[in-house]
Amino acid sequence: MEVLVIRWHGRLVAAIKAGLFTLSVVGVLTSVVGAYYYLSIVKVMYFDEPLTKLDPMRVELRTVLAFAGLFNIFFFVYPGPLVSVAAAAAKSLF
Repeated sequence: MEVLVIRWHGRLVAAIKAGLFTLSVVGVLTSVVGAYYYLSIVKVMYFDEPLTKLDPMRVELRTVLAFAGLFNIFFFVYPGPLVSVAAAAAKSLF
């Protein structure tokens, strides 16, 4: 986290030294808005009480999610077929 703050601070200082004050202000404002947005999500996730109980998932949705999860795990463990198909598709473009 410290590295990201140092990089962000370094870019801000470089923009100010280059005379790009408007860019610096816009960068700071968008960072503040983004931090507020993501921190509000964290607050809702961890500190607020749930509003309602969640309904159980339907069987169809469970089946689709299970199939998609297994598909991802298969191509994570054995990516060869997907890579060869992607390479063939890329070759057809050029």
